[in-house]
Amino acid sequence: MENLDNKASQTPMFHHPLEKGDVVQLCAGMPEIGTREFLPEEQDYIDDLRREFLRGSLMRGALALFILGAAAYLLYTLFNRADSVLWYDILVGALAIAGLGFGLFSLIQPVDFLLRGWVLRRAGASGYVRVFKGTLNPSDFTDKSRRWLEKTGLLDEDSEAFNTIELYANHNIVHSINDEMPDEWLAVILTRAAAVPAEPLVLDVPTDWFPEAAEGAMQRRRQTLTEHEEILAYAQMGRKRLNLIPFVWGVPMFLALVFLMYTLLQLDPALVAWVSGAIAGAITIYNLLHTRRKINALLEDAEYGWVIIFTPEKLLEPGEDDRLEGNAPTEFLPASETLWSFGGKPAAWRYGATSRPRP
Repeated sequence: MENLDNKASQTPMFHHPLEKGDVVQLCAGMPEIGTREFLPEEQDYIDDLRREFLRGSLMRGALALFILGAAAYLLYTLFNRADSVLWYDILVGALAIAGLGFGLFSLIQPVDFLLRGWVLRRAGASGYVRVFKGTLNPSDFTDKSRRWLEKTGLLDEDSEAFNTIELYANHNIVHSINDEMPDEWLAVILTRAAAVPAEPLVLDVPTDWFPEAAEGAMQRRRQTLTEHEEILAYAQMGRKRLNLIPFVWGVPMFLALVFLMYTLLQLDPALVAWVSGAIAGAITIYNLLHTRRKINALLEDAEYGWVIIFTPEKLLEPGEDDRLEGNAPTEFLPASETLWSFGGKPAAWRYGATSRPRP
């Protein structure tokens, strides 16, 4: 964005009287069209499934506690034996440590089953599901939910076919896909973001903006006020993340290096401290600078207010007309190079800026 035309006299984005714009909520690119009450047999199914999860939690929890108890008993006998036999100590110690690890790991599933039962209890009490219906957006490679849903085999993956996804009222858990209930427990991430304008004013992009652009049509449009606010919200999220970087990167890296060099390699403590501090500090500074650059680029995108529309040139097969025939357009922000939309729908990664997805 160093060569913006008319840069000196251009009015900042927030002075433009722009339209507000809508906020849309999508599931794998499909909009929410309403709600539907549970049928009596669906209510019975939810109640039966909740009881099944409760029984599974109790049984698996009891098994995990038994394993932990056995491992603790082995450790107790190991440390309180009057005589010591090496092979016996090694065998019992290995079994005890393995039992502790497996027992602690086994406690995860009972807790998960309890949480699932709680979700189903709230779903049954609400009495309805949220219905999302529309076509998939196969060009959006940021859409994790679509990939998870496709693995069930219940989606019609034709880009022109309509699919229906039903989620529980209070949680983003799939109840049914095209009127069929999936075999597995499936959670999805909803996209909640500023909608792409239906008929924006589109202008050509000066050639000096992107001199090395890919083949295809490159155009631009103004952001809506809602998009502008969303971009600023992402920048604010980045500022909050800056304060966490030393604790997320610096401290764990420093402790790991100290453990490796001092405890395992038995190096000099002063050398360990200096080297660990230098490496952890360098990694922390790199992440701080990288995040800061991203924040500044988003603020520049918000200031100038442009969204770039790239329509790739279609690859022609033998025998087709020799003309430019565009594929689905992709939008991105020019300064931060942030992907913004695919095929007229907000990019699926945009699920946390304007507001959190409805739980």
